[in-house]
Amino acid sequence: MAMTYTAQNVIELVQEREPMDPIMAINLLNEAHLYITSQLHLVPDLTTTIALVSGQQEYSLPDGVVTMWDAAYWPNGISTTGNVPLRQTNVDTLFEDRGPNWQLQPAGQPWGYYERGGMIGFVPAPSAGSPAVVQIFYTPATTLVPTSTLPTNIPSCYPWVYHVCRRQADLERDLSKRAYWEKVFQEEMHYLREYIMGRTGRDRARVSYRVKRVRRA
Repeated sequence: MAMTYTAQNVIELVQEREPMDPIMAINLLNEAHLYITSQLHLVPDLTTTIALVSGQQEYSLPDGVVTMWDAAYWPNGISTTGNVPLRQTNVDTLFEDRGPNWQLQPAGQPWGYYERGGMIGFVPAPSAGSPAVVQIFYTPATTLVPTSTLPTNIPSCYPWVYHVCRRQADLERDLSKRAYWEKVFQEEMHYLREYIMGRTGRDRARVSYRVKRVRRA
């Protein structure tokens, strides 16, 4: 059963397990929130469009993008004439599958997209410019304060609690404690992932086929 939790609820549960300053607790909680929402589709998407330039492969992402979940190519701009869903990939996969010169392939209609260093790239580079656009759907970065509410579609706030405890153990360089909190955190993340996957087919695909972010230069 999904319940509503505030950041303060999480902080109180953390402090029962790992006494810490409230300011440190909220800072570590924001780290936890950033990580968890980058891994699982828990908050409503924002959407934006990227105007394409013929032959240009990479474009700056909007500020505050945590995770991109979907992208679609619109050859005639956002309209009723349809779009082409783009497949998520990463630079390592492109390098392995298409060789070191994968960026030199001729421009054409994009079939995929990747992220690198705050940029989104399209494969191949688009041959068409305006009015062609790509629409992306993403999780935005948010900053929690004690009164903030966690995502409302969750059955438990313990992934956030245990992530904070794990980070505190990191800071203390306590390997034994860190191993314990890592274990229970992963167990709670597995439970949360299974809960989300059971909601709808759309979310099941987003969770199951999430592509790991890779930062190859």
